[in-house]
Amino acid sequence: MVFTSESSRNYLLLFWSANVLASICFGFYVTMQEKSSTRHRKFFHLTVSLIFLSGLFFDRDFIWLSGWLMLCIFVILEVLRFFEVPPWNDPLNSFLLVFKDEQDFAVILTPIYLLLGIFLPLFLSPNEEPHLYHLAGVAAVGVGDSVAAIYGSLYGATKWPRGKKTVEGSAAMAASIVVFLVAARPLCSAPVPSYLAIIFAALILAAIEAFTVRIDNIALPIVGYLLLH
Repeated sequence: MVFTSESSRNYLLLFWSANVLASICFGFYVTMQEKSSTRHRKFFHLTVSLIFLSGLFFDRDFIWLSGWLMLCIFVILEVLRFFEVPPWNDPLNSFLLVFKDEQDFAVILTPIYLLLGIFLPLFLSPNEEPHLYHLAGVAAVGVGDSVAAIYGSLYGATKWPRGKKTVEGSAAMAASIVVFLVAARPLCSAPVPSYLAIIFAALILAAIEAFTVRIDNIALPIVGYLLLH
C-alpha cells in the first residue's frame, strides 16, 4: 500500500518538507544576489539526493510516487513559465532564470534533468529491493558531478583537451563515486557489484562527464545504472 498511517512516513514528509523549504529559501537568496555559480546550483543536487535516499531506504513505494509527482510539477511550472501564463510567469522567471545553465535555451530543463537523473534508476526498476544500481543517479549526479564541479572550480588547473572541465575535477568525481558506493554497498540487497566493478563504473562515469556538455544529468545515471546492474 502506498498510503498508510505509519509514523515513519510522517517523519519522511517532515524531512522532505525541510529540504524543499531549504531549497526555496536558498533559491530566493541566490535570486537576490542576481547571479549564480555552478557551486550554487549543486545545493539542489544535495537536497534532491537526500530526499531520494531517505525515501529509497525507508519507503520505496512512497518515494517512487512522490518522484513522479515532483517531475509532473516541474514540467507544469516550466510550461507556465515558457508560455508566460499570468500570474505565474514573472515570479517563475525571476526565480529560475538566475539558475539558467549552459544546456538551457528558451526552455529551462536543468531542474527537470536533475530530478529525472536522480530518480531514473528507481523509475526503471521500481519493484525491487534497494540495490546499488538504484543509487546510480545519486552517485553520478548528486555526489560525483557536484564534487567534480566544486573541486574543479577551486583546484582545477589542467584542462581536458578541447573542453572546459579539468583533470582534477574528474579525478575527484571518480574518487567520490567510489567512496559513496562502497559506503552504501552494505546497505543494499544482494547481489552487489564487486569493488573492482565499482571502480570501473566510477572511471567510466568520470570520463563521460568530462566530455559531455549537455544532458549529462540524464546520460550519467543511465550509464551508471547499466554498469552497476
